[in-house]
Amino acid sequence: MKEKPYIVTRDFQAPYVVATGIMHKPQRVEYKKFRKGQIIKGVMKFSNGKPAFVLVGGVLPVEIGCLADITTNEIVVSNVEGPTDQKPLKDKVTNLNPKVKFIDAMLIGALVGAVGIHLAEKKGLIKTPDEKNKIYGAIVGGLLAWYIVYRQTTEKKKEPITKTQI
Repeated sequence: MKEKPYIVTRDFQAPYVVATGIMHKPQRVEYKKFRKGQIIKGVMKFSNGKPAFVLVGGVLPVEIGCLADITTNEIVVSNVEGPTDQKPLKDKVTNLNPKVKFIDAMLIGALVGAVGIHLAEKKGLIKTPDEKNKIYGAIVGGLLAWYIVYRQTTEKKKEPITKTQI
């Protein structure tokens, strides 16, 4: 589950257990104070399909009655009249991890390669069926798909030549 921000609507204390790890010094319950207006991030926990409490920091249970959801709206401030070509910020954000494209391509390529070898064995194009053939097909398909994605991402896009550049 993903953490979500909440705002505290009234002052309260949330209990948590402190484990000492020493036999002669037992565990104790302490309280963390939250003030009205404070913003906390936590994970909503459910009981029988209904919200039960919010778990803050993985150890602090906070009752639902003390919190309110925070909703965010996009604020567009512009002094320009007429149509603009700007897209909202959400559209400009892309995947922050570019390795995902390569991993996805390798998985899909491996699947296509293994299925292709399987079909070739069924049709009789490969005379001696063997399990290693499917592994080789998966490796070759994954590497080929990785190379195609690599070429597409590193290829320089040609800009059109304008009359002023000639």
